[in-house]
Amino acid sequence: MQPARLAQLALACLLALCLAAGCAKKNTAPETPATQAAAPAKTAAPAPAAAPAPVPTPGGLENVPPSDAAGGKTFFTDEELASEYVADEDGTEKPVAPPVGDPIESFNRAMFAVNDKLYIYVLDPVADFWQTVIWSNLRVGTRNFFYNLRFPQRFVNNLLQGKLLGAGQETGRFLLNTLFGFGGLLEPSQKFGEDLNPPPEDLGQTFASWGIGDGFYIVWPVLGPSTARDTVGSVGDGFLDPVYYVNPWYAAAGIKAGEKINTGSFYVGEYERLKAQAVDPYEAFKDAYTQNRASQIAR
Repeated sequence: MQPARLAQLALACLLALCLAAGCAKKNTAPETPATQAAAPAKTAAPAPAAAPAPVPTPGGLENVPPSDAAGGKTFFTDEELASEYVADEDGTEKPVAPPVGDPIESFNRAMFAVNDKLYIYVLDPVADFWQTVIWSNLRVGTRNFFYNLRFPQRFVNNLLQGKLLGAGQETGRFLLNTLFGFGGLLEPSQKFGEDLNPPPEDLGQTFASWGIGDGFYIVWPVLGPSTARDTVGSVGDGFLDPVYYVNPWYAAAGIKAGEKINTGSFYVGEYERLKAQAVDPYEAFKDAYTQNRASQIAR
């Protein structure tokens, strides 16, 4: 077995044990009379002064429809860019994420610092160059192609969650875009609105629908923020990614790296802008990640 595949399997086994030990129940603390009394009365949400722009942060990319104005998630992972990490532009409330344990905060902060430097000094400049030299329509088509390519991930997870309508919509979308969109480079499915463009599903969301909690928060070097549950989910989703079966393994790694750079080229400079607005960037992006996942799971 190739080293990269062996490492992936070992990681899956390790985090599966973590899930078995601490993730059997959801991390939702029941409300007590005291907390109910302390909770402020709900009021109409004030209109935001200015809607934040999309921003690539340590998170994920492929699982957000390319037609979304925000693009995907972030520069660093496969999951799941910007609107996933900030308040809805229309002022509507997102589901409140339950607190996620952070028992290895010192490690996570160190990895956040590593990823921060990697993004600012390597990935962002490369994405900026890519944006400059590559025709915008080609970059959009490339993003569309990879989203279409990962149809098996979304289809299987819809089935695992019992979302038969979603599985059917994903099938129709894939067939239409593949046959009439030049293999997914174009998206004729957008003409059908939500009927052929369901929200993307991944294995982390599937685990959550089965009652498995987040476990603990973890920031992976290069890959970015995750939880024990979502890490195991991303490993499982990896086996449904056609790129995984490209040989040799370094060719697959090169394809993934190119995809990240292409997606990041839509959001050059936005990470730095959002980071500058945060008092504690680590806590800000941690909260953004957990709120994002709560929103995805709730829909």
